[in-house]
Amino acid sequence: FGKEENWREKIVIYPDVVEGIKLLKKNLNYYMIVASNQAGVARGFFNLERVFEINNHIDQYLKSKGITIDEWYFCPFITQEYANEKKITPNNPWIKETNLRKPEIGMLEQAAKDFRKKLEDFKVYFIGNKLNDVQTGLNANGTGILIKREDNQYYKKEKILSLKNQSPDRVFEFKDMIEAAQLIISQNKTSK
Repeated sequence: FGKEENWREKIVIYPDVVEGIKLLKKNLNYYMIVASNQAGVARGFFNLERVFEINNHIDQYLKSKGITIDEWYFCPFITQEYANEKKITPNNPWIKETNLRKPEIGMLEQAAKDFRKKLEDFKVYFIGNKLNDVQTGLNANGTGILIKREDNQYYKKEKILSLKNQSPDRVFEFKDMIEAAQLIISQNKTSK
Protein backbone atom coordinates (compact mmCIF):
# COMPACT_ATOMS: atom_id res chain seq x y z
CA PHE A 1 0.00 0.00 0.00
CA GLY A 2 3.03 2.28 0.23
CA LYS A 3 2.63 3.86 -3.22
CA GLU A 4 -1.05 4.61 -2.80
CA GLU A 5 -2.16 8.09 -1.81
CA ASN A 6 -4.49 6.74 0.90
CA TRP A 7 -1.78 4.65 2.60
CA ARG A 8 -2.54 6.20 6.02
CA GLU A 9 -6.04 4.69 5.94
CA LYS A 10 -4.63 1.20 5.42
CA ILE A 11 -2.39 1.16 8.48
CA VAL A 12 -3.83 -1.03 11.23
CA ILE A 13 -2.58 -0.60 14.78
CA TYR A 14 -4.20 -3.14 17.04
CA PRO A 15 -5.48 -1.74 20.36
CA ASP A 16 -3.64 -4.46 22.28
CA VAL A 17 -0.34 -3.22 20.83
CA VAL A 18 -0.96 0.22 22.30
CA GLU A 19 -2.02 -1.25 25.65
CA GLY A 20 0.90 -3.69 25.71
CA ILE A 21 3.45 -0.97 25.06
CA LYS A 22 1.82 1.20 27.73
CA LEU A 23 2.12 -1.67 30.21
CA LEU A 24 5.81 -2.10 29.39
CA LYS A 25 6.55 1.62 29.62
CA LYS A 26 4.68 1.92 32.94
CA ASN A 27 6.33 -1.08 34.60
CA LEU A 28 9.82 -1.24 33.13
CA ASN A 29 12.47 1.33 32.37
CA TYR A 30 13.46 -0.32 29.08
CA TYR A 31 14.39 1.16 25.76
CA MET A 32 11.67 0.58 23.22
CA ILE A 33 12.80 0.39 19.60
CA VAL A 34 11.20 -0.62 16.35
CA ALA A 35 13.35 -2.61 13.91
CA SER A 36 11.77 -3.71 10.65
CA ASN A 37 12.72 -5.18 7.31
CA GLN A 38 11.39 -3.05 4.49
CA ALA A 39 11.88 -5.22 1.40
CA GLY A 40 9.14 -3.18 -0.29
CA VAL A 41 11.81 -0.61 -1.14
CA ALA A 42 13.83 -3.15 -3.12
CA ARG A 43 10.67 -4.56 -4.67
CA GLY A 44 9.59 -1.12 -5.88
CA PHE A 45 6.42 -0.99 -3.77
CA PHE A 46 7.53 2.29 -2.16
CA ASN A 47 10.62 4.43 -1.68
CA LEU A 48 12.69 5.38 1.37
CA GLU A 49 10.78 8.60 1.85
CA ARG A 50 7.55 6.62 2.23
CA VAL A 51 9.14 4.37 4.86
CA PHE A 52 10.05 7.46 6.87
CA GLU A 53 6.54 8.86 6.39
CA ILE A 54 4.91 5.61 7.56
CA ASN A 55 7.20 5.33 10.58
CA ASN A 56 6.56 8.97 11.46
CA HIS A 57 2.80 8.51 11.08
CA ILE A 58 2.82 5.52 13.44
CA ASP A 59 5.15 7.33 15.83
CA GLN A 60 2.81 10.35 15.97
CA TYR A 61 -0.17 8.08 16.56
CA LEU A 62 1.61 6.35 19.45
CA LYS A 63 2.62 9.72 20.92
CA SER A 64 -1.03 10.74 20.81
CA LYS A 65 -1.67 7.70 23.00
CA GLY A 66 1.10 8.69 25.43
CA ILE A 67 3.73 6.29 24.08
CA THR A 68 7.25 7.25 23.09
CA ILE A 69 9.33 4.90 20.96
CA ASP A 70 13.01 5.51 21.70
CA GLU A 71 14.22 4.88 18.16
CA TRP A 72 13.13 3.56 14.77
CA TYR A 73 15.33 1.39 12.53
CA PHE A 74 14.65 -0.31 9.22
CA CYS A 75 16.53 -2.28 6.61
CA PRO A 76 15.60 -1.64 2.97
CA PHE A 77 18.15 -4.17 1.70
CA ILE A 78 17.44 -7.70 0.50
CA THR A 79 19.75 -10.64 0.01
CA GLN A 80 20.57 -12.13 -3.36
CA GLU A 81 18.67 -15.25 -2.32
CA TYR A 82 15.56 -13.16 -1.60
CA ALA A 83 15.99 -11.33 -4.91
CA ASN A 84 16.19 -14.64 -6.78
CA GLU A 85 13.12 -15.97 -4.97
CA LYS A 86 11.07 -12.87 -5.80
CA LYS A 87 12.52 -12.60 -9.33
CA ILE A 88 13.99 -9.15 -8.75
CA THR A 89 16.42 -7.87 -11.36
CA PRO A 90 20.04 -8.56 -10.42
CA ASN A 91 21.19 -4.94 -10.86
CA ASN A 92 18.81 -3.69 -8.14
CA PRO A 93 20.78 -1.28 -5.87
CA TRP A 94 19.00 -2.64 -2.79
CA ILE A 95 20.48 -6.13 -3.12
CA LYS A 96 23.18 -6.25 -0.49
CA GLU A 97 24.42 -8.85 1.94
CA THR A 98 24.18 -7.09 5.28
CA ASN A 99 23.75 -7.91 8.93
CA LEU A 100 20.97 -5.30 9.17
CA ARG A 101 18.27 -7.53 7.70
CA LYS A 102 16.40 -9.56 10.30
CA PRO A 103 16.98 -12.19 11.58
CA GLU A 104 20.49 -10.76 11.70
CA ILE A 105 21.07 -8.37 14.59
CA GLY A 106 22.72 -5.39 12.92
CA MET A 107 19.83 -3.03 13.65
CA LEU A 108 19.92 -4.03 17.33
CA GLU A 109 23.68 -3.55 17.46
CA GLN A 110 23.24 -0.11 15.91
CA ALA A 111 20.60 0.75 18.50
CA ALA A 112 22.92 -0.30 21.33
CA LYS A 113 25.70 1.81 19.82
CA ASP A 114 23.33 4.78 19.48
CA PHE A 115 22.56 4.42 23.21
CA ARG A 116 26.35 4.30 23.85
CA LYS A 117 26.31 0.69 24.98
CA LYS A 118 26.93 -2.79 23.63
CA LEU A 119 24.14 -5.17 22.72
CA GLU A 120 25.35 -7.55 25.45
CA ASP A 121 24.48 -4.84 27.99
CA PHE A 122 20.77 -5.28 27.23
CA LYS A 123 18.19 -7.91 28.02
CA VAL A 124 16.58 -8.23 24.59
CA TYR A 125 12.93 -9.10 24.05
CA PHE A 126 12.09 -9.09 20.35
CA ILE A 127 8.37 -9.14 19.58
CA GLY A 128 6.87 -9.60 16.14
CA ASN A 129 4.51 -11.52 13.92
CA LYS A 130 7.06 -13.48 11.89
CA LEU A 131 9.43 -16.34 12.55
CA ASN A 132 12.41 -14.11 11.72
CA ASP A 133 11.36 -11.80 14.56
CA VAL A 134 11.62 -14.69 17.01
CA GLN A 135 14.94 -15.70 15.47
CA THR A 136 16.22 -12.12 15.79
CA GLY A 137 15.57 -12.24 19.53
CA LEU A 138 17.43 -15.53 19.79
CA ASN A 139 20.31 -14.28 17.65
CA ALA A 140 20.66 -11.33 20.04
CA ASN A 141 20.98 -13.81 22.91
CA GLY A 142 17.57 -12.72 24.10
CA THR A 143 13.96 -13.80 23.92
CA GLY A 144 11.83 -14.10 20.81
CA ILE A 145 8.10 -13.54 21.13
CA LEU A 146 5.63 -14.30 18.37
CA ILE A 147 2.26 -12.58 18.32
CA LYS A 148 0.01 -15.21 16.80
CA ARG A 149 -3.14 -13.54 15.57
CA GLU A 150 -5.86 -15.40 13.71
CA ASP A 151 -5.02 -13.43 10.56
CA ASN A 152 -1.26 -14.04 10.80
CA GLN A 153 -0.31 -15.25 7.34
CA TYR A 154 3.32 -15.65 8.45
CA TYR A 155 2.64 -18.20 11.20
CA LYS A 156 4.67 -21.36 10.69
CA LYS A 157 3.57 -23.80 13.40
CA GLU A 158 6.23 -26.48 12.80
CA LYS A 159 9.09 -23.98 12.68
CA ILE A 160 8.04 -22.13 15.82
CA LEU A 161 7.64 -25.45 17.64
CA SER A 162 11.16 -26.40 16.58
CA LEU A 163 12.54 -23.12 17.97
CA LYS A 164 10.57 -23.61 21.20
CA ASN A 165 12.05 -27.10 21.58
CA GLN A 166 15.57 -25.75 21.05
CA SER A 167 15.11 -22.78 23.41
CA PRO A 168 12.03 -23.43 25.56
CA ASP A 169 12.74 -20.62 28.01
CA ARG A 170 13.46 -18.05 25.27
CA VAL A 171 10.68 -18.59 22.71
CA PHE A 172 7.07 -17.69 23.41
CA GLU A 173 3.81 -17.33 21.50
CA PHE A 174 0.94 -15.11 22.56
CA LYS A 175 -2.35 -14.06 21.04
CA ASP A 176 -1.66 -10.39 21.65
CA MET A 177 0.78 -7.77 22.85
CA ILE A 178 -0.78 -7.50 26.31
CA GLU A 179 0.10 -11.14 27.06
CA ALA A 180 3.64 -10.57 25.76
CA ALA A 181 4.03 -7.49 27.97
CA GLN A 182 2.78 -9.39 31.01
CA LEU A 183 5.43 -12.09 30.47
CA ILE A 184 8.21 -9.54 30.13
CA ILE A 185 7.09 -7.67 33.23
CA SER A 186 6.78 -10.89 35.24
CA GLN A 187 10.28 -12.01 34.23
CA ASN A 188 11.99 -8.90 35.56
CA LYS A 189 11.73 -5.32 36.63
CA THR A 190 15.25 -4.09 35.98
CA SER A 191 16.28 -0.76 34.51
CA LYS A 192 17.77 0.15 31.14
